[in-house]
Amino acid sequence: IQLLEIGDYLQPRPTATAARDALVRIGNPANGAQSLIIANMQQNALIAQLGAFVPMTAFTFSTFTPQQQQTATNRGIDAGHSYAIIGFANVNGADTVTLINPHNRPGLAGGQFTLSLADFQQLFSDLTAPA
Repeated sequence: IQLLEIGDYLQPRPTATAARDALVRIGNPANGAQSLIIANMQQNALIAQLGAFVPMTAFTFSTFTPQQQQTATNRGIDAGHSYAIIGFANVNGADTVTLINPHNRPGLAGGQFTLSLADFQQLFSDLTAPA
């Protein structure tokens, strides 16, 4: 078990899977939230979901491969973390996803940031969205 220190307290580090499952359980009675595995989605279905402009949460993989880690480090993105999806756009023929870090911590990805759709698919495992 990995431990996370917050102030003077140690607690188990939450995993992206546990956070995703909790959000689905909380949202399901209210809005029919569903968990979608990004790798299992067809490209056009993922773009349609992201372009729906509804509240969604995306989760990074619990651990990154060396290639993923390089991209994540360059962007300041944490493994095993959730981010809110706040926008999707096609800019000059390139699809982009805008996210916000709920911790709003200082650093490369502290607060709001935008990724190419390819980088989003490389770093994020799944998302929680209304059904």
